[in-house]
Amino acid sequence: MLPNSDISKDGKSTLAAVALQIDMCKPAPRRDSDSEDDPDLTPALPLAPHVRYSPPRRSDAELVQRSGEFHELMARRRTVRAFSAEEIPREVLENVVRTAGRS
Repeated sequence: MLPNSDISKDGKSTLAAVALQIDMCKPAPRRDSDSEDDPDLTPALPLAPHVRYSPPRRSDAELVQRSGEFHELMARRRTVRAFSAEEIPREVLENVVRTAGRS
Protein backbone atom coordinates (compact mmCIF):
# COMPACT_ATOMS: atom_id res chain seq x y z
CA MET A 1 0.00 0.00 0.00
CA LEU A 2 1.35 3.42 -0.88
CA PRO A 3 1.60 5.92 1.98
CA ASN A 4 -0.94 8.70 2.24
CA SER A 5 -3.32 6.97 -0.15
CA ASP A 6 -6.93 8.05 -0.26
CA ILE A 7 -8.80 4.85 0.62
CA SER A 8 -12.51 4.63 0.02
CA LYS A 9 -14.78 2.62 2.28
CA ASP A 10 -14.49 -0.43 0.02
CA GLY A 11 -10.69 -0.39 0.54
CA LYS A 12 -9.70 0.81 -2.94
CA SER A 13 -7.46 3.79 -3.62
CA THR A 14 -8.95 6.55 -5.67
CA LEU A 15 -7.41 7.10 -9.07
CA ALA A 16 -6.46 10.67 -8.16
CA ALA A 17 -4.57 9.55 -5.05
CA VAL A 18 -2.65 6.90 -6.98
CA ALA A 19 -1.79 9.37 -9.75
CA LEU A 20 -0.53 11.87 -7.17
CA GLN A 21 1.64 9.24 -5.51
CA ILE A 22 3.12 8.14 -8.84
CA ASP A 23 3.86 11.77 -9.68
CA MET A 24 5.59 12.20 -6.29
CA CYS A 25 7.92 9.27 -7.12
CA LYS A 26 9.28 10.91 -10.27
CA PRO A 27 12.79 12.33 -10.04
CA ALA A 28 13.07 16.07 -9.55
CA PRO A 29 13.71 18.04 -12.73
CA ARG A 30 17.33 18.98 -13.35
CA ARG A 31 18.26 22.55 -12.53
CA ASP A 32 20.48 24.59 -14.82
CA SER A 33 23.26 24.30 -12.24
CA ASP A 34 23.11 20.49 -12.56
CA SER A 35 24.08 20.62 -16.20
CA GLU A 36 27.04 18.51 -17.28
CA ASP A 37 28.24 21.56 -19.21
CA ASP A 38 28.62 23.62 -16.04
CA PRO A 39 32.33 24.55 -15.83
CA ASP A 40 32.07 25.11 -12.07
CA LEU A 41 31.19 21.45 -11.42
CA THR A 42 33.97 18.90 -11.24
CA PRO A 43 33.66 15.27 -10.21
CA ALA A 44 34.93 14.46 -6.73
CA LEU A 45 36.43 11.24 -8.05
CA PRO A 46 37.80 10.37 -11.47
CA LEU A 47 35.21 8.67 -13.65
CA ALA A 48 35.88 4.98 -14.06
CA PRO A 49 34.08 2.19 -15.88
CA HIS A 50 31.67 0.06 -13.87
CA VAL A 51 33.21 -3.20 -12.68
CA ARG A 52 30.66 -5.89 -11.87
CA TYR A 53 31.16 -7.31 -8.38
CA SER A 54 31.33 -11.10 -8.19
CA PRO A 55 31.56 -12.15 -4.54
CA PRO A 56 33.63 -15.25 -3.84
CA ARG A 57 31.76 -18.44 -2.93
CA ARG A 58 32.56 -19.45 0.64
CA SER A 59 31.77 -22.56 2.67
CA ASP A 60 29.28 -22.41 5.53
CA ALA A 61 32.11 -22.95 8.02
CA GLU A 62 34.08 -20.03 6.59
CA LEU A 63 30.98 -17.81 6.63
CA VAL A 64 30.37 -18.61 10.30
CA GLN A 65 34.02 -17.92 11.17
CA ARG A 66 34.22 -14.65 9.22
CA SER A 67 30.89 -13.37 10.55
CA GLY A 68 32.03 -14.10 14.12
CA GLU A 69 35.30 -12.23 13.53
CA PHE A 70 33.39 -9.31 12.05
CA HIS A 71 31.02 -9.24 15.03
CA GLU A 72 33.97 -9.16 17.45
CA LEU A 73 35.59 -6.32 15.49
CA MET A 74 32.37 -4.27 15.44
CA ALA A 75 31.80 -4.89 19.16
CA ARG A 76 35.15 -3.16 19.87
CA ARG A 77 34.47 -0.26 17.49
CA ARG A 78 33.71 3.13 18.97
CA THR A 79 32.76 6.45 17.44
CA VAL A 80 35.11 9.31 18.21
CA ARG A 81 33.64 12.78 18.14
CA ALA A 82 36.83 14.62 18.96
CA PHE A 83 38.95 16.20 16.28
CA SER A 84 42.63 17.03 16.20
CA ALA A 85 44.24 20.11 14.69
CA GLU A 86 47.21 17.94 13.76
CA GLU A 87 47.95 18.02 10.04
CA ILE A 88 47.88 14.85 7.98
CA PRO A 89 49.43 14.16 4.57
CA ARG A 90 47.17 15.17 1.69
CA GLU A 91 47.46 11.65 0.24
CA VAL A 92 45.83 10.23 3.40
CA LEU A 93 42.88 12.59 2.99
CA GLU A 94 42.57 11.72 -0.70
CA ASN A 95 42.58 8.00 0.16
CA VAL A 96 39.86 8.51 2.77
CA VAL A 97 37.66 10.44 0.33
CA ARG A 98 38.29 7.90 -2.45
CA THR A 99 37.32 5.08 -0.07
CA ALA A 100 34.13 6.85 1.03
CA GLY A 101 33.18 7.38 -2.61
CA ARG A 102 33.17 3.65 -3.26
CA SER A 103 30.43 2.92 -0.71
